[in-house]
Amino acid sequence: MPAQLAKALADAREQFTRRLVPQIVEIERLQAALDDPGQLAGAIGRLAAIVHKISGVAATVGFPDLGAQAAALDLQLQRLLRTPRPRVPTGLSAMLERLMDLMEDAAFDGLSPYPRPRRKPPAPGAGGFRLRCAPARRRIRVTAAPPGRWCPCRSRSRS
Repeated sequence: MPAQLAKALADAREQFTRRLVPQIVEIERLQAALDDPGQLAGAIGRLAAIVHKISGVAATVGFPDLGAQAAALDLQLQRLLRTPRPRVPTGLSAMLERLMDLMEDAAFDGLSPYPRPRRKPPAPGAGGFRLRCAPARRRIRVTAAPPGRWCPCRSRSRS
């Protein structure tokens, strides 16, 4: 592979992984909005846009499993968008959880020498999101992700 192409792919991979943490937060927010009938159509549309972008780029930059999961979810969401009165299918939540697990794997690839515990969804009614604090290398719960940050400990994100 020519050096310029390898550098371009490395840059694309870095840019892709930098965007994954904010996308995880957005997907979790939209997943919660799927329960509200008033927000359902907008949440499906926004989810479809995010997932479509991931499915188009993930395999190219070296994450084939993430790309395959995103493509399967993209098909499901596109079907829902074409439905006049969409209802959330039962397996959609599990597909979103699997996608976010793969996104986390890609986002934190190489960040820590230790195995990372699997992400667990917040307890019902608990609110908030689970993110990894990069400097502390531990999981934390935040109620909202401040722009440009991974956690409230004031550590800068890579974005």
